[in-house]
Amino acid sequence: MLFARNKPIEPGSFMEGLLDALGSRLVIVREGKCEVLHSNAAARKAFQQPDALRCCQTLVEKQMPGLCAFCPNNADDCQTGPGSPYLEARDGHWYTVETASVDWMDGKPAVLMALHSADADQSNAQKLYQLAYMDSLTGLPNREKLKTDFAQSLKSSGDGVYRAVAMFDMDYFKLVNDTYGHSTGNVLLKRLAQHLQANPEFKGHLYRLGGDEFAFFLSLDKSRYPAEADMRRYCEGLFQNAFYSYTMPNIELECTISMGVSYAPAHGETLTELLRKADIALYKAKDEGRNRMVIFEEWYDTARKFTDYFINIRPVLSTASHTYGYELTDNTLSAGDDRTINLNMLEFNRAIEALEPGDLDSGYRYFIHYSHQLGNPAISQQLPAERFIVQLPERCTAMELSAFRDLRAMGFLLSVQYTAGLSADMLRLADYVRVTADSLSQAAPLIRLHSDKQFIAVGVDSQQIHTLAVRAGFQLYQGQFFGSPVVVRTGKDIDPLKLNYFRLLALASGGAAVNFKEISEIVSADMALTYKLLRLLNSAAVGLRNRISSVSMAVAYLGEESLKKWIALLAMRGLMSDKPMEIVRMSLIRARFAELLAEDLRPRWDPNQAFLSGMFSLLHIAMDTSRDILLDQLSLSDNIRQSLLTSSGPYSALIEFFSQYEYANWDEVAVFARQYNLSCQQIYGHYIASVKWFNLLAGTESAIEMQEPHPVH
Repeated sequence: MLFARNKPIEPGSFMEGLLDALGSRLVIVREGKCEVLHSNAAARKAFQQPDALRCCQTLVEKQMPGLCAFCPNNADDCQTGPGSPYLEARDGHWYTVETASVDWMDGKPAVLMALHSADADQSNAQKLYQLAYMDSLTGLPNREKLKTDFAQSLKSSGDGVYRAVAMFDMDYFKLVNDTYGHSTGNVLLKRLAQHLQANPEFKGHLYRLGGDEFAFFLSLDKSRYPAEADMRRYCEGLFQNAFYSYTMPNIELECTISMGVSYAPAHGETLTELLRKADIALYKAKDEGRNRMVIFEEWYDTARKFTDYFINIRPVLSTASHTYGYELTDNTLSAGDDRTINLNMLEFNRAIEALEPGDLDSGYRYFIHYSHQLGNPAISQQLPAERFIVQLPERCTAMELSAFRDLRAMGFLLSVQYTAGLSADMLRLADYVRVTADSLSQAAPLIRLHSDKQFIAVGVDSQQIHTLAVRAGFQLYQGQFFGSPVVVRTGKDIDPLKLNYFRLLALASGGAAVNFKEISEIVSADMALTYKLLRLLNSAAVGLRNRISSVSMAVAYLGEESLKKWIALLAMRGLMSDKPMEIVRMSLIRARFAELLAEDLRPRWDPNQAFLSGMFSLLHIAMDTSRDILLDQLSLSDNIRQSLLTSSGPYSALIEFFSQYEYANWDEVAVFARQYNLSCQQIYGHYIASVKWFNLLAGTESAIEMQEPHPVH
């Protein structure tokens, strides 16, 4: 049999065929020159050159601007390389570029440049960018983009500009939402955004912060506004263009705008400070009647990020000078003012938070101001009603009188203040009647007529007044004459998320045994609840032998009965705002982020301790104190304390990672990822999951502000 002899294959032809078989675009360039030695079929097709490419510079100029930055032949760029690993061609497609030094078939050095399609990567990057920086409802930039733009303004303009921040929201927007539904409210927000964006002076300067809250940010060249007054006049004229009465067809309600303005450097240098002061000015605009703009003035700033509160605990004594009970009064000092202000307790009662569960077992009674929250069955079922004497307001409506009767039926004792206009209905309801020192003699006939009630003489500050009260028939006394000191308990006011109150109450008020696991999960999701729980467990009354390393451990230590009381006391606090503060948002996202990352680290880190480390990594800032002072108040494990206070703790690297990630220091983030064998996709995914988790907790999952940093490549 004869065999045909195969024709020998030339090495050059074989190499060309091999390169043509590859899907990536390959270009081989003579080292030191721009002469193209070879381009494979994929490259020629992509760059619309059916014949061999001859000059790399021509290719760059026509099709791939920026390719020279990747080439080692480019002496100008070889030190730094390209700023991004991605390259956009003129046809809109994206590529990644890899280079390698090779010896070409003639034995001389050359550079191989491989261009791989990156359209899918760019699509994903764009989606992440949209999630990170754009509000999904209105299409406006979000709070995170505002931070980025402000930082860029600082970097590029320095001190040469005024930076004005205006915060505004829609007056009566909540009423529209409640009356016509969230879908109508969403349409109103979108149309508001479209209207403002249509103004060329507003376009590119408008941001949605969340809900119906928006912001403008302007950088104004100081050379154009020689005096600060000129800049203020310009802002006043510009922002007035936003003031309209906004409405929609077929709805009767109209929404106006209230706005607060602050600017740097007069009101602060950081975005956080400018937003805070613009927010103060916004509420000043609300107080002055809405539909107006107010520029911040320093004397408006009486608020604190987390307000100090002062609870006065005044003893009430019996005839034998024994303590009968205590009156709890919330007295808070106004910033810069030594006068004591009695807060209105109709909407919330912070005073009851001064009690610990052990106080309720002491046998004393506690006088508290009336709060409508007392009518919540979940609260009344858990609070020992017989221990509380509720001070009723001096005047009330028929509906309120009915609510007071319901309280009486629940077992609460009631107290009224004796005045000349005290109604017969209120007097019949009362178990206690408080009488001030100037009315003691007038109350004597009333005491003889109502032997079923106890009368309290208030303001007994001398022997003469005490003698008069005894003769009149009073059974209880309060005043300085007895020498009993007024105890003042202070604390920081941290607002838990509203949703978590209801979830906790539902779990604690049922007839079945308490589900410690579910309660632990709820408390873990709320920085304020975690803080309060750890403070409670750190008290001398509890006397822990071991430091706390997880919320579930803290809940178990408290025990079922004390836990129910603690939840009921917390529920009395209520919320003064439906919006959690930014520091709370960041802390919770850090906590969940840490917990998710801990599961992927090898060796695996403790998710519970990682969670608490993340949660408390920022709390000292909100509390206006140092970390070491704050941690002395909390029963945290040594691992967590060491991680928060030093750079050598088990979770110190994680806390440092948070800062790098939030400030978009991607090189440092990449170092952390390599050190702990994490992929960028894992990090992105966990962060996005953490933000979604927070949005669900805060009840804002439909108004997603996906505030993730820009993706790392």
